[in-house]
This record gives sequence, structure tokens and C-alpha cells, in this order.
Amino acid sequence: MKIVIVGAEGTMGKHLTKVFGKEHEIIKAGSNRGEYLVDIADSDSVENFFKKIAPFDALILTAGPTHVGPWNNMTP
Repeated sequence: MKIVIVGAEGTMGKHLTKVFGKEHEIIKAGSNRGEYLVDIADSDSVENFFKKIAPFDALILTAGPTHVGPWNNMTP
């Protein structure tokens, strides 16, 4: 399985990369480090990122900033 981990170089991301990397292909991404750079607060950056890495089987996001509140209040 091809798993994309955004925030792969952070505390949680490093752990998940190590665990899932034993059995799966890992694509590491982050805002400052990783195989791919992506700014998750910028929709153009996210769109370009997905175009570069597609296709993949799973996406894990351990990066911030995060939305706090109801899902229906989220913006892109």
C-alpha cells in the first residue's frame, strides 16, 4: 500500500513512518522537510501536491494548523 504522511518529520509522523514503513511504501511530506513540500494552509499548494503524488492508497495528516469546531464550518 502507498501511504502519504503529511507531517512525517514531526514527533507523531516519525513514529508512524517507522511503523507503517515496515510493510508499506511511505511518501513523506511536510511544510519544511520531507520528500515533498506542501503548505496545508494553501489550497493551491495542496492541489499541486496531490497532482504530484497521485495515486495513493491512504493519507495520514499529523501536521497543523488545525480546525477546531464543527465540520460544516470548515473552509478549504
